[in-house]
Amino acid sequence: IGCIYILTTTIGCIYILTTTIGCIYILTTTIGCIYLLTTTIGCIYILTTTIGCIYILTTTTSCIYILTTTIGCIYILTTTISCIYILTTTIGCIYILTTTIGCIFILTTTIGCIYILTTTISCIYILTRLSICIC
Repeated sequence: IGCIYILTTTIGCIYILTTTIGCIYILTTTIGCIYLLTTTIGCIYILTTTIGCIYILTTTTSCIYILTTTIGCIYILTTTISCIYILTTTIGCIYILTTTIGCIFILTTTIGCIYILTTTISCIYILTRLSICIC
């Protein structure tokens, strides 16, 4: 019913996913970002950086998060069925569809921080099933 995923990169990222109904994502980088997602019906995202700002709209059924920084814009639409993450940087756009069954995490390099690991040439996609956990 619960798994723990830990991913460490050169900029120091830690992802922790626990249980199938409640998820906690913790990302620690040099600029200090913390993402918290709890339950499938309610989402709480907390981003703390020195260069970004936070726009948070939270309801009991869906959440809309818009984060604008100097490196790009992150548009996040979260419902009880699926989540759409759009990260736009200077190198391109990445579209991610996340449901309660499967999640795609992508961590951006250098200064970025949103489940996306991208280099100037390629992207690494990590698909994590909440039901079938591969730790």
